[in-house]
Amino acid sequence: MTEYYARVALGEGLTRVGELRFTQTGPRQFSIFAYDPAWAKDPRAFALQPNMPFNGGPFHASAQSGDAREALAGVFSDAAPDSWGRRLLEKAYGNGLSEFEYLTLSDDTCRQGALRFIDEQGKIINGKANDSVPRLLDLQAITAIARAYEQGKEISAEEMRALAGAGGSGGARPKANVRDGEVLWLAKFTSVHDQQPIEQVEVATLNLARMCGIRTSEVRLELADTKFPVALVQRFDRRGSARIPYISARTALGKTGTELGSYTEIVDFMRTAACGRARAAPR
Repeated sequence: MTEYYARVALGEGLTRVGELRFTQTGPRQFSIFAYDPAWAKDPRAFALQPNMPFNGGPFHASAQSGDAREALAGVFSDAAPDSWGRRLLEKAYGNGLSEFEYLTLSDDTCRQGALRFIDEQGKIINGKANDSVPRLLDLQAITAIARAYEQGKEISAEEMRALAGAGGSGGARPKANVRDGEVLWLAKFTSVHDQQPIEQVEVATLNLARMCGIRTSEVRLELADTKFPVALVQRFDRRGSARIPYISARTALGKTGTELGSYTEIVDFMRTAACGRARAAPR
């Protein structure tokens, strides 16, 4: 049996939110989360996800559905990398990683949302790569590493750890986080398997949406004159150095296993959540 512990904190100020305990026993994985009493009484406090209210808990999660990701509550699973990032971590650190390791081996700087994880010594739990967030100037080099990985070519252990650390975001397509000054961007690479100019289309679509008055993230196309252009999308969960809390629609709707949601359910949730905040707001 292997046990892991993390103090869960929020944002750059590392406001203490609660404690997460994770256990792996052979193929079984499960976790327990409990809010810190001080956080529950904080006037700024909010529940990390709708089905984890302050008056409940401790909250248990297990992979009973056969999906190992269910071993973490949705809000924590949302902070971990998705299929592309998971494959990179497996390549860098080996197969058989626990869900807790998928969550904590990715770089803290790049982790989705505002949650931070702190060990029993009070140190932020981070990936093992040093300075694993590439600069925009390194974009061509990191693109080449991602392309080599997709093609099954040999990559040094150092390069693999750097790519894995910077790749800790959602989605299945090749990508990495990069810094442009102090701003964090998501670099979405052209895949070696693409038959269409996917990244050019994505940038054009987001620009068209903005022209129609829809609020979108800042976006631009880099390496546009090459065979492998890169879409740069500014991270929506960052505002300067501040981290913006985030949950997926799946977590918001409380879906588990193979349950599917719909756009109408998402709209209903947003309306309900907005009304709840309005009622709670001081006059």
